[in-house]
Amino acid sequence: MNDLTAKPCPRLSVFLWLICSFVWLGVGCQPNDPSELQPKSVAEDEVELSVPDPLTVLIIESPEVGEQIERQWRARRDGELTVKELSAGQWHESNYSTEADVVLYPPGLLPDLVVGGRLLSVPDHVWDSKEVQRRDILKRSRQVGEYDGQIWGLPLASPQWMLMYRADLLEQAKVEVPTTWDEWAEAIKTLREANLPIATDERVVLPLADNWAAHAFLVRCAAMVRQRGKLSSVFDRSDMTPLIDQDPFVEALRDLKRTFGESKVSFTPAEAWSRLLNGKCVMAIAWPMSLVSEDSSFTSNDESNVSESISIASVPGSSKWFDLQAGEWFERDGSEEQTSVDYMGFAGLVGSVSRETRHASSAFEFLQWLSSSPISSTVLNGSQQSGPFRKSQLKSALRWSGSRLTPTAGESMADQVRAAHNNSVAFVFPRVPGYLDYVQSLDRHVRRCLAGKSTAEESLKSVAEEWEVITERIGAAEQTANLRRGDGL
Repeated sequence: MNDLTAKPCPRLSVFLWLICSFVWLGVGCQPNDPSELQPKSVAEDEVELSVPDPLTVLIIESPEVGEQIERQWRARRDGELTVKELSAGQWHESNYSTEADVVLYPPGLLPDLVVGGRLLSVPDHVWDSKEVQRRDILKRSRQVGEYDGQIWGLPLASPQWMLMYRADLLEQAKVEVPTTWDEWAEAIKTLREANLPIATDERVVLPLADNWAAHAFLVRCAAMVRQRGKLSSVFDRSDMTPLIDQDPFVEALRDLKRTFGESKVSFTPAEAWSRLLNGKCVMAIAWPMSLVSEDSSFTSNDESNVSESISIASVPGSSKWFDLQAGEWFERDGSEEQTSVDYMGFAGLVGSVSRETRHASSAFEFLQWLSSSPISSTVLNGSQQSGPFRKSQLKSALRWSGSRLTPTAGESMADQVRAAHNNSVAFVFPRVPGYLDYVQSLDRHVRRCLAGKSTAEESLKSVAEEWEVITERIGAAEQTANLRRGDGL
């Protein structure tokens, strides 16, 4: 007969203790890989975070949004949030240090961060979440966070160059809205000779200030070098040889020098937009923006009349294009062929999680919160480098342009954004590491040319030589491979 009063077997006790230990470990431990993290459920009408980990957010080149992010964060949850701000130049000098949980930065810098191993890739459950709503994100905005077949960042803002003008003053000067760059040059000549209540040399504004001259120049070049089926633009895709000193670029810089070379004042896009609102120019190429911190320079005695006369169109295009491989000019062959080509990806914001974060789950949830339609439309529309990046945001474009644009002009703005994302051809600066070095070189020499210190040919030859040095520093073969990775090839 068994002795029912006997003590438990020691081996059995050890076995039971081991089972309990494994169960506890399975419940208590969390995966280290952010791709293994499970999404948190968030109500459709209330985008809230559930994890109270303290976060540090580093914002590059968009100082206006930091205060808004902090304000909305405090209003929606209890949690510690530290915001740091740097210019792109300062960040470049620090070798793109990512001592933060979340980084918000211009999209051109993404290749440097990915190749440098600075970021965590975005988990599928974040990209596919109902907060991000990726199908609501405009086509080309969806691409800004992609590199080498992976998603590294969420799009957060996307400005777009447009032609903005005073319809009443164009009519007074008997000038049609220019649709090509040749017409643009003729319009400027006529406007400067017309009897109008605006200083002659400021009637047409193109942003040519430091850090913007290169981008304005590439806006001017886009339609001359981009054509369906042609992939190379400023570099030869086969070996990264610079093409920036070829005919279409030289012609475009000559034109800029003829038109704006004698100007004593240069403007940023924000200043161009404010001058149009302020009744101080007739025509400008920039984009409408919500200037949250407006000062007295953004107001005028007749602002209501000025605002009502502002209209928006696409940037001028070109009836010809240059085949950079063949070295020949071609005429566009019909009215259905795209003549205006948008230069995109030059500014805006992408949000990524730093590889240095200790709070990956909270950091990705923060990005979901910031990227969501209600929050992004409230928090990000005050940046001078911002613009709608979602289809749903085009229904309320005035939230991104400011209330002084009329509803009709707001609809025109939305139409331009929609068309740019639907067009088959756009111009984006090659997605490679060293982006800031390449662009700053171009910016410096464009401004030297406009100041009369060099010819267009000399300036662009110098750019090509400097670009070759930058490429060699990285490695020509490696950079060629980076270019293909940036294009998803």
